[in-house]
Parts: sequence; C-alpha cells; structure tokens
Amino acid sequence: ERLRANAKTAINEAHKFKQEGVRTSALPIDENVLKRIKSNLDIKNENHIKWFNWVECSYRFGLRPSEADRIIGNVETTFENGAEILLVEQTKTVFDNSGRDKVKRIPILCDEQQKCIEILRSGTAERPHPKWIDKMAKEPQKKYNRFQKYDCYSPRKGATDYWLKELEQSLENCALFLGHRSIDTTWKHYKDK
Repeated sequence: ERLRANAKTAINEAHKFKQEGVRTSALPIDENVLKRIKSNLDIKNENHIKWFNWVECSYRFGLRPSEADRIIGNVETTFENGAEILLVEQTKTVFDNSGRDKVKRIPILCDEQQKCIEILRSGTAERPHPKWIDKMAKEPQKKYNRFQKYDCYSPRKGATDYWLKELEQSLENCALFLGHRSIDTTWKHYKDK
C-alpha cells in the first residue's frame, strides 16, 4: 500500500534524527565494570541479584537484551564436538532473508558461562532498568559526558573483548557467536580499539 506524504515525511525525519548521532553507542561492560557493579549491589535486595545475574549472563554470552529475556527459564543446549553449546534464536533474523542462521550457537567454554547457564535455567535473572546499570557501572570519581552511558546493550558490547582476551577466541568466532553477518561489524562496533 502506498504511504501518505505525512507518513513518508515522518519516516525520513526519524532516519535523519538517528543519523545525526542522537542515538549513542552503549559503553561496553568488561570484567572490571562487572566487578564494580557486583561490589555496589545490595545483596539483601532480591531484585539487585536478579538484575546483576541478567547483566552477567548477557555479558558472558554476548546476548541482545531481547535474546537474554527470552531464554530465562527456557535454556536450550546441545552437544557438538564434545562441547556444550547454548542455542539462541536470533531476534534480528526473523525478517532477514540473507541466509544467516536463525539460531546462534555459543559454546560454553568456562566455569563462569556454566554458572550463567544454571542461573538462566533457574530463572533467577531479570532485565534491569538501563538507569540502574548506568548508576551501578559508572566510577563515582570519573567524569562522563552526557553521551557516555551504560545500558542494557552494554554487556553485549563487552563480549567480544571478553571472548578474545579471556577465552582466547578468534575475531571470526566472536562474529559467529554475536550473530553478525560480517566480521566487519564485530571489528568496527564491538572490538575495543
């Protein structure tokens, strides 16, 4: 169906607004930021524990927020070549005709990831509000500009460097685990340079 002129204008304005850089990239979470968040937790607050669990699981597996939400309490794994593999249906491939696999296969390579699998299976994780992540992750003495924010995408942003440094994976593997069509996307937008 043809779009009305005012709808076309609204769409064009939205794209222009997005291209002008108003939407900023999330700051990546790394091991130090994860430790800082954990040290700031109120361990008596059940929500804080669930929110932290969500952040850690998203970070360890490089999950998009909607992917993390969907697998809580509904974890699917398989064994391939002697390794346990987390299966995650990709949210970005629903309307994608690129031939990209609809299911990501992320190997469970360390004890921290295995712990996260148990957390996800038990359902003791819940997506926090982005403002909570930002507040818990920032260093109190450091100055941040208004575009430097941690949010629900921050754990995914840090996963590439975690896999490269801590789990000794190749950039090609990182791109596969993140579900990127091209390794260029992983290099340009997810690798800390």
